[in-house]
Amino acid sequence: MTAQKIIDDMFLKGNVITVSEENLPHSMNGNDILWPWGPKYLINGYKHYMSYLSETGRKESRKKYPELVKICTTLKENDNAVILRIKVKNFS
Repeated sequence: MTAQKIIDDMFLKGNVITVSEENLPHSMNGNDILWPWGPKYLINGYKHYMSYLSETGRKESRKKYPELVKICTTLKENDNAVILRIKVKNFS
């Protein structure tokens, strides 16, 4: 797999993940990328996304994705890596 960036269009809409040697995904399962990430990336992505939402948007997001909110708000930067399963819709 080669990529320069991955754009999240599902949970943390608009977040762009720049792919580099330091954070290169190593495994795929079908069309899904299995990608271990340090928790700080998920924490920062969550905070970035929530900062752009209105209060109504934040409430809707918390209601629609309660497990994601629970994970992102309880993670600590020194926790173990988080394994993300990213469904690839297209390569461009």
